[in-house]
Amino acid sequence: MGNTKKSTKKGKINKKAEENCSDGFLKFMDALKGHSKDVSIILRCHLLAEYFLDQIIIVSLSRGDLIINDGHLNFPDKLLLVKSLDTIDDDVLTSVKHLNTVRNHCSHQMDYKISEADIDLIGRPFGKEYSKSKQRIKKIDILLEDTLMRTMACLEANYDAITKFKEKKK
Repeated sequence: MGNTKKSTKKGKINKKAEENCSDGFLKFMDALKGHSKDVSIILRCHLLAEYFLDQIIIVSLSRGDLIINDGHLNFPDKLLLVKSLDTIDDDVLTSVKHLNTVRNHCSHQMDYKISEADIDLIGRPFGKEYSKSKQRIKKIDILLEDTLMRTMACLEANYDAITKFKEKKK
């Protein structure tokens, strides 16, 4: 059943219990360990990014609610629609696009571990700002949080600006 060591403490199972477990259950237990925090952060930020994309579409189009509620758009469709509105900087949208790429890796590979290359993919569209952060921040989990915070803050700031502009036009 594998050469992993398991005990009864801290959510691990003992050797006898391991013999009675399916391979799927053992993979599930392994998936709960270690790097799941970073994956969870990616998944939650992706949900937040999709929320902002939805809101931007709703606010920007006279009947954007129809597109969001009945359009059955996937994430790349929403991203392309928001990009076509030409109201958000390309670096922000490129970062969100790459966030989606990393999210797809996390969602389709049970044991996916967020790498520095993944963080670079999301952060690189911000150019020098990201480079400075990367030089300053040495821990990969902190760099991930900083990069995602920058992406979400920019997306939110753009949403706020669009909302305020639309309110002034009324």
